[in-house]
Amino acid sequence: MGKLKSGFNSSRNKMKLKAIRKGQLRRTFCRNLELDHPYASNFRTTPDISNVIHEEVIDEDDINITPDTDEWRKGRRVIELGVLADNLDCKLCGLPLHLKHAVKINECGLGSILKIMCMNRNCNHLNNVPTGKRHGRIWDINSKVALAAIHIGLGEHQLNAFLSILNMPTVSHKMFDQRSKEVGEVLESLAEESMVEWTEKEKTLTKECGGDESITVCVDAGWQKRGSGRAYDSLTGHCSMIGSKSRKIIGYKWRSKTCRICEVASRKGKIPKIHQCRKNFGGSAKAMEPDIVIDLVREARLKGTNICTIVGDEDSTTIARIRSNVDKDIKKLSDSNHMKKTLGKKLYDLKNKHQSLSTKVINYVIKCFNFLVAQGKGQPEKICKSLPALAKHPFGDHSDCHTDWCRFIEETGMKYRSLPYGKPLSDKSLQASLQQIFSSYAEHSNKLANLESTQGNESFNKTVASKAPKSKHYGGSGSLGYRIAASVVQKNRGQIYTVDANVSAGLSPGVHTKKLFTLRDLQAKKRKAIAVTKKAKLHRIQLKSKRHQNTSSCEVREGVCYEESTALGIEQDITEIPAPVQTVTNQSMPPNLCRIYFDIEATGLSRTSHILQLSAKRDEEMYNSFVLPSCQVTPKAAEITGITFENGQLLFKGNVMPAVGIKKCLNDFISFLDKSHNNVIIGHNICNYDCMVLYTALEKCSLLDKFMTSISGFVDTLLLFKSSHPGLSSYSQPNLFQTLLGQTYDAHRADEDVDALYTLVNKTVVDNCHFEKTYLSKKIILEKYLSMKELQKNLPSLKLLVDNKILSISMARIIAKSGLSLKHLKLAFTRNGTKGIRDIFTESSGSGVRVTKSQKIINKVSEFLQTL
Repeated sequence: MGKLKSGFNSSRNKMKLKAIRKGQLRRTFCRNLELDHPYASNFRTTPDISNVIHEEVIDEDDINITPDTDEWRKGRRVIELGVLADNLDCKLCGLPLHLKHAVKINECGLGSILKIMCMNRNCNHLNNVPTGKRHGRIWDINSKVALAAIHIGLGEHQLNAFLSILNMPTVSHKMFDQRSKEVGEVLESLAEESMVEWTEKEKTLTKECGGDESITVCVDAGWQKRGSGRAYDSLTGHCSMIGSKSRKIIGYKWRSKTCRICEVASRKGKIPKIHQCRKNFGGSAKAMEPDIVIDLVREARLKGTNICTIVGDEDSTTIARIRSNVDKDIKKLSDSNHMKKTLGKKLYDLKNKHQSLSTKVINYVIKCFNFLVAQGKGQPEKICKSLPALAKHPFGDHSDCHTDWCRFIEETGMKYRSLPYGKPLSDKSLQASLQQIFSSYAEHSNKLANLESTQGNESFNKTVASKAPKSKHYGGSGSLGYRIAASVVQKNRGQIYTVDANVSAGLSPGVHTKKLFTLRDLQAKKRKAIAVTKKAKLHRIQLKSKRHQNTSSCEVREGVCYEESTALGIEQDITEIPAPVQTVTNQSMPPNLCRIYFDIEATGLSRTSHILQLSAKRDEEMYNSFVLPSCQVTPKAAEITGITFENGQLLFKGNVMPAVGIKKCLNDFISFLDKSHNNVIIGHNICNYDCMVLYTALEKCSLLDKFMTSISGFVDTLLLFKSSHPGLSSYSQPNLFQTLLGQTYDAHRADEDVDALYTLVNKTVVDNCHFEKTYLSKKIILEKYLSMKELQKNLPSLKLLVDNKILSISMARIIAKSGLSLKHLKLAFTRNGTKGIRDIFTESSGSGVRVTKSQKIINKVSEFLQTL
């Protein structure tokens, strides 16, 4: 037995509380316990442990193996507050319990029992306080977490990773399997109920449409591993059978080629224990679909449901096996989506042969085919007669078209909005190829006249993939079956099935569960109703076109991104064409702005000229500085400003002016701005000239970022006066000063210009709305400056195209501003010919296209590049 040691803080008064279990001695230590206490006589029968410090467990070797009594404080727990509150009373004396007196926690998955000591000295009962509800001996929270894992597609490992990151206790594999089986069987039962319900509704709907009880079903299979096109080796697969009228699942089954228990036993060389083996198929993955469909049709007929017609893809083996094994008279209808994909594949195969068959043309031909089939539903003769028109209609020949789908018969002058340039095609060899394709389709007009859709099955497969991800293998146990069953109930009843599953499992569904999934189902109905509208369909087409355009443009700009030969050391074309600059949206003028009136004089009229004088004014405070330039003043600028630069000195009308370096001038100007907040720079024609010269100097001195933090935006008074005083003959600042104020001043000196502008604005522009209308954010001016830099860098390279009359000077400037040079145009043409030029010219720049959509300009540039 373990050794006995003193268990009290007081060495005089000692009392030992013994509990001998499996060779261990438990001792409770108390503090400040005095035997001469007024109630000391009670201690002989009931010791006072109201001031318990802790309990120790010591083994036979005198080693302390005491459990951590603060374990319940560590981490997080799932607790139902109502259950906890109802059980915080002592089971013996009825007095309230306190959580801080908990000494231990027993955990079972996410459920737990707190061991709380009653502090009544006459009771001292150790109470078991549950933290949640139970059904029988099973914690509700464990069943609910298994249902949640199935619903959102988590396995045990993912669930435990999620819990551990939240610092919550993880669940054991055994517990998770047991609870998954519990709720899984409920889900399978609900799935069966819903299928029986919708089978009867399908029969009723078929009768209402004039038929008998023989129904038409849509079938399609899905696999839990993607096929590569060369290998289909999934170990599991499933197939759904959906009523063509109700669009709900009336049958499903799944196949698995593995069983986890059998495989583990086989690896260990043992006989498997008695279990429900999940292996129910031994053939190839491709054979799963016909096997399941045969099983579904046969089972439905045994239950009294006569399936007369099956809708499926273009796989002919499934219907052949059904006719061989079930009913030789069963009918087969094709799926419209698979038919469309088949046509698209044939057209894309022609693309390499016919240059004029672009993606845009292919989409147009498919669209015409869809219109024709939709308008000829149930009329094979009409479709057979109209199919040859698909090889003539895009070429401007409407002799075989029908008014149901062709508007050109009544409106002969219409343009082809979906074809290049709005004009009909003219490639005769392409027309011959199209005639060959559609003549073969005419032989199957009966099939085209009775197309159905398996879109519901595809949607169901997507739901299954969300609950049983293809990256995980759940087919070795019953988990896959439970997840497919959950998908079936969700398809038939909506996400509210989670509430039904809770009720069927004997759990309280909970207000939050019901609230969320009711909302999710309402949102799904709303999305479905919106998705079938014309506006939504057009929006999807536009988004798809935009994504295609963006992808195509990126591929042209990026060059080779992945190619096997790169691993062999072969040099690849990896030069990138710059992306378009996204147009910045102007912002509204913020309130409480501080107006800074501003002007500069420079060495010339070029936007890269050097600053000679910089002046600014805030109310009555003035900043003025002359600057020593790094280049000579042009004669024109000297004539206008009166400023010259001779022998290292700056002269104004022959007088030497005190001047500083450009960096000191700009730093002083920024310090002047920093004395106020929300500064707006106001100047005359500053957008086109002053700001460009100023930004050039700021960037050279590495002060542009610092300047940007000191301002909010700009107001160009040239635009301001055009807004406030329209119709004037001249808007130059001297003319405005004379016209509006009847005065003159010494123009073209920065400090005089600033003073005059200050007076002019404050006396003549009263309405603040004109400032708001002409306000420009600092991002707009920065974009303009960067565009100017691109123009100066790229325009010289485009001179060759201007000289050869391929481009006008204005178009060359647009191309240069967009960041493109002749080198970039050559790269685009080399990578993808005329389409490459079109892709980079027409890609989005935010507010419009990067350069132009003009096919004439695109063709001229392409033809010229071809000669190079």
